[in-house]
Amino acid sequence: MSRLLPELLKRTGVASEEIDDCMTGVSNGVGENWTYGGRLPVFLSTFSETVAAKFVDQQCGSSMAAMHISAMEIMLGYADEVTPDLFSD
Repeated sequence: MSRLLPELLKRTGVASEEIDDCMTGVSNGVGENWTYGGRLPVFLSTFSETVAAKFVDQQCGSSMAAMHISAMEIMLGYADEVTPDLFSD
């Protein structure tokens, strides 16, 4: 995932400083999946260290839950740019 995030920014033209939140969804949040509670993709990518991160642990469909929460943050005006990690399940 950490290699995909910089490519995502490159293709969309969004600067990492513009990202308000990085949402990680994992259906089994233990071991390396829990490390830093969703911050690991941010640490390993080229994202700014100021990008916040959330970890969604839903036993089935956590990536979809991360997408829903990301969309809600934007629709409610809490964030302008959110990067959901959709590849963890």
